[in-house]
Amino acid sequence: MHTQWRVGRRLVLAVAVSILAAASLYAREVRQVQYVRPGDEQIDALVEVEEGQVFYVDERYGSDANDGTRENPWKTDAHAKARMGPDDVVVHGASYYVDARRGNDAGDGSETKPWKSIAHALKSIRGGDEVLVAPGLYVEREGLVIPAGPDAKRKTTLRLNGSNRFLNRVVVTGEDGYLSRMRGLLHLRDNTRVKGLWFGGRREKARQANVTFASSNPEILECVFFNVYQLLAGSSAKRALLKDNLFVHMGDVFHMHPIYFSGGLDALGSEKNCHDLWCVGNVFVNGEGVAIHAWHRPANMTVVGNFATGHVASVVLEGGGHIAHHNFFWREMGGLGMLHFHQKGDNPNDQLVDPRYAYNAWVADADQFYENILGDEYPIMYPEAVYGGATHLKETLRDNYILPRSRLKPGDYCRNQVRLKLVGLPYSWYQHSEAEVEEAVEFIDRYFDWIHVDPRGADNGIAGVLGTIKQTWRKLAMSYNTLHIRIRPKPEELRPRPLPSGPAVSDGEDGIRH
Repeated sequence: MHTQWRVGRRLVLAVAVSILAAASLYAREVRQVQYVRPGDEQIDALVEVEEGQVFYVDERYGSDANDGTRENPWKTDAHAKARMGPDDVVVHGASYYVDARRGNDAGDGSETKPWKSIAHALKSIRGGDEVLVAPGLYVEREGLVIPAGPDAKRKTTLRLNGSNRFLNRVVVTGEDGYLSRMRGLLHLRDNTRVKGLWFGGRREKARQANVTFASSNPEILECVFFNVYQLLAGSSAKRALLKDNLFVHMGDVFHMHPIYFSGGLDALGSEKNCHDLWCVGNVFVNGEGVAIHAWHRPANMTVVGNFATGHVASVVLEGGGHIAHHNFFWREMGGLGMLHFHQKGDNPNDQLVDPRYAYNAWVADADQFYENILGDEYPIMYPEAVYGGATHLKETLRDNYILPRSRLKPGDYCRNQVRLKLVGLPYSWYQHSEAEVEEAVEFIDRYFDWIHVDPRGADNGIAGVLGTIKQTWRKLAMSYNTLHIRIRPKPEELRPRPLPSGPAVSDGEDGIRH
């Protein structure tokens, strides 16, 4: 009897231990995939924004045994390429300094005698040089033109002197915060780079408040743009890189977009002039128009790791050779400007406010469109699920995801036979909840709602409105980090690709202003 009792007790204990072990293993597995929001003690480790480093090469005085700093540059580009990370940049040429607080345009631009005005600095340097700008407010009275660099390797560079663009802010604006008084905000010529600066002002919808980069090999990296009319590639941008920027309150109604990549023909009508365009890791919050707009057949766009919300739409890809993946397109607003895209018989008055005319993606032409999260109720252009518009897709759209609020159902097919799948947040490559997304978007929107009244708020902090100066920049950095997607394109996607065949569409050929 006692023996049977002991055997039974051992059996029960063994089963209990097995259950506990299995439960412990399950808990460990769950903890491995579960997203846990950080507590206050972890925040300081998270607010440091990931930014690429800057290294230096000097073929005359450098040595590959050096550490690549300004004081100890490397000698060869090959050595630099082997040592640098994917987000790092290399600078050739001389370095000059600008400081709004202690500078003087009568100085020599050295570190001890910096210039005061960015415009004066850009007029004083040679192509391939670097201008380092100290944190501060820069009220410029004319548009900034970055002079062309000698070639793609030796870019003329305008950048923040320091790190962490949210804590150390270089804010460029016009007199009294009106960008239109600058007569054009920023123009990047061939082989140029701007990195880590803020550009913005009051909300005035001024066409003069443009950034143009209709050039070869321009780079716009880690900048902040607010209340700027639009960034325009024109019809001649080639090998342009826009990476890790924040765009807030950009564009104007439907036809003026935060970023407009417009195609077109060259003077002889034989080549697509706007091609090999890389839009990577950018964040777009509550603007107008289409956040990323490619029209009139630009070729070979790579759209990877972008977040967009609060526009008429997230992305339009018309043209050929486009690749888009691992983007998160959130809730868009729709509204004015969509009239000519819809079926006859719709009530125009309803279309102005009807959320059916907000959508995430219109992929008119693309080689690949996959692993994108489409967060709107209407993730594609029409409520009846038209993915491809009037043209067909060349290869495939696959593995794109909708959220539970979508009016489509998991497994629905679009006209191009593309199955949509259901996903919830957090997701494997986006580890934040819907509530965290909404909180981050709301804070960024409120922050820039406040500083548009006086852009100096971006430089001075917003104490008493959104918190202390330190609380404000930390919260802004955290909000950006929540929305920022750090997935990068494959190496081959960041190289020029053969141009697709087929004619380009000249501006206005279809009678519609895009």
